Amino acid sequence: MKRAFQIISFILLAQLSINSIATAQMQLTEQDILNTQEKGIAELEQYMEGYLLDNYANYGISGDFAHLLKIEDYRKYLRKVSQIKRVDSKTILLTTSDTEIKVTIDKGRISIRNPFSCAPCEKLSNAPIETKYWIADNLKEEDKNITISVYTKSNILLGKFTYDFNKDVNYGLFTPKFASKETKLYTESEYHYPYVAEFHYFDKEGSEKIIDINNNIISNIDYNKPMTVVAHDFWGKKANIRQYTLCASCGSYEYEAYIRNDDQQFSAQAIKMLKHYQSVEIKDILCQGRNGEPCRAMSFYITID
Repeated sequence: MKRAFQIISFILLAQLSINSIATAQMQLTEQDILNTQEKGIAELEQYMEGYLLDNYANYGISGDFAHLLKIEDYRKYLRKVSQIKRVDSKTILLTTSDTEIKVTIDKGRISIRNPFSCAPCEKLSNAPIETKYWIADNLKEEDKNITISVYTKSNILLGKFTYDFNKDVNYGLFTPKFASKETKLYTESEYHYPYVAEFHYFDKEGSEKIIDINNNIISNIDYNKPMTVVAHDFWGKKANIRQYTLCASCGSYEYEAYIRNDDQQFSAQAIKMLKHYQSVEIKDILCQGRNGEPCRAMSFYITID
């Protein structure tokens, strides 16, 4: 009987020890989770502190709503947006299934950036969807900054920030990540550059002509006059070009002429290529950005009429 009592006591003590260890492990795990969450929030705040707007030379500038809003507000108002309503050029309304927010801008024209590209969009074709980014266009060269504000339906301010165009915009080269409509996974896609380029030449009547990515047909060119490439950002501010390449293809052969900073005008080789081939590409356009950083401008074709 005494031995049986000792065995039962030993089993109970062992069970109590196991429960104590399990409880301690559970408490440790919960604390680890809290520490991890706090670390994640701290890292997010640290990341957002140095946040820069994206600059699309042919679209405008774009920012992340997560920089303007608290995490809980972002999840509540932007994860499942079903409709965009335009009030005016500076105000849009974003609607979810049960609520609405107002986004305002003090300069230019505010839009939602297309979730599947970099262009502004007025209508969501695949709603509801996460509308992560805003985009502003119709900005003027003399504009120095931009203020974005987000309000609830009852006009309570959720977030507001003024971005300085000299220090809060990314003027460097970057590759955006687009979401695939089929897989909804983010993958690297085509390059979008913060600068666009133009080809300047003179016609035989002595008038200066400008060719760009949207107007690329050359006619009546005077090959004896200077020909240059000029790069500028969304506001029209010119960038100092360091070098670029003139490229022509004929069957499986490719011919190139390099133009460097010390001689930005077309070389004799480049002019010869321009005369001989109907279509040439101006590519690998390297320039010095607004704040001195190295940048690229979008390549484009020019066609001889």
